[in-house]
Amino acid sequence: MSDLLGETVKQFPEDFLDGATDKRVRIEVPEALLRLEQDNIGAWLLKTDEGVFAQVRNPAEGNFILYAQLRGQTSVTVPKEMICLFKCVKMYENYARNVQTKILAKLNKKTGQRSVAEYEAHKIMREAGLPWLHSA
Repeated sequence: MSDLLGETVKQFPEDFLDGATDKRVRIEVPEALLRLEQDNIGAWLLKTDEGVFAQVRNPAEGNFILYAQLRGQTSVTVPKEMICLFKCVKMYENYARNVQTKILAKLNKKTGQRSVAEYEAHKIMREAGLPWLHSA
């Protein structure tokens, strides 16, 4: 991946916690793949195939934990202050989109086929532990 980017992949959440306070809670992340869902009363839940792992305050908190899991972390410290959490997730998503765009452009130039480039870029992002995000 670094040959396509020209740089190493930033760490999550360490490289994105800009000005986070000491108010954090440690969460042990399961090995089973997490997914974020909303139940019929509007609560946000992180689930595995076995059932509910945890209820989260909002999609940003859920994504924070999901992104940590994608990067291979077995535990993560989640900021309690929502502004720190939102900023961290937003900065990481912007970073991931930027990486995704760079990889797609290079692969598209190399292959000349958008669908092949997208498939390969998706695979590279997954192997690097980065989320595949749609354009904002």
